[in-house]
Amino acid sequence: MSSKGILNIALILAGALFGLLLCFLFIILDLHELNLAYSWENIIDITKSQRLYAVSFALFPTLFGLLMMAFLKLHQKQRRILQQEKSLSQSKNIAQLMQLTLGLSHEINNPLTIIDGICLLLTRQIGKKEASEADLDCVKRLSVIRTQVTRVNFLIKKLNQLVQLLRHSPPQKIAMKDIFYPFQTKLELEKVEFVLNLQNAKKEYLIDIDGLNTALREIIDNAIFFSQKHMENAAKIICSCFEKDDKLIIIITDNGPGVSEENKKKIFDPLFTTRECCMAKGLGLAMAQKWVEVNGGILRLQSSLNGCSFLIELPLERDHLLKNS
Repeated sequence: MSSKGILNIALILAGALFGLLLCFLFIILDLHELNLAYSWENIIDITKSQRLYAVSFALFPTLFGLLMMAFLKLHQKQRRILQQEKSLSQSKNIAQLMQLTLGLSHEINNPLTIIDGICLLLTRQIGKKEASEADLDCVKRLSVIRTQVTRVNFLIKKLNQLVQLLRHSPPQKIAMKDIFYPFQTKLELEKVEFVLNLQNAKKEYLIDIDGLNTALREIIDNAIFFSQKHMENAAKIICSCFEKDDKLIIIITDNGPGVSEENKKKIFDPLFTTRECCMAKGLGLAMAQKWVEVNGGILRLQSSLNGCSFLIELPLERDHLLKNS
């Protein structure tokens, strides 16, 4: 039984206990008025002599228990309504963001394509004749321009991926082993040791496959990069998946150099990266965190000198995200 179910039962029993104590309070007041001693014999005698007390012992605990149950149901219903309102507000904001981002991407891509095409044309024209020193310098500058255009195009592509990530895809049934299978194949090709521990998460789930795949890919790509960079040991990635307290927990651990205390605070910030050769410029982990948060979950970093772990918590009870099939 989950901790939430245990808490609900405890509150209902507390209501019943309060009703029982109330009955004893009334009996003690009667004993006080009759100047009788507070003993179990007198309590039993006065209960037998007055049927009202006998009825109260059955009625009050039941009544207060039912009242507590009704309060819990009302509270849960109110929470669901608030979550639905929050989700609706987020959906509207995401729709506006998507429209704005896609529009800007189209407007930026058009001039970038023209710039890249002109640079390529000029480079080819210079290559057709005997190049002077000035021409060679011009080719180098044109190459720099094309490189920067490629970087901007890559950033725009990542932003579009982020927008698509925030859009809920139709959920589909899939087992977690099938989610991780493509990553296992990729890691084998890159000669990275891969360990998958499913524990008690071996059943199928109804899930946004595209969103989870994208979030996992960004985290695992980051883990691969730093594991391979840390050459003291062979690169190794461990993925653990299990259920706990109505949550699906996914932990991705690498044996890289870890993350410094200073960088821990900025690791999920957009455009922050310590990968100098990476054109993405720090959008991957920000994208993964945004998808997890939009779906009511949490993405955390746990780092040490022996590597780092990314922990994903996703709620199982939310119908639009995950549930047991």
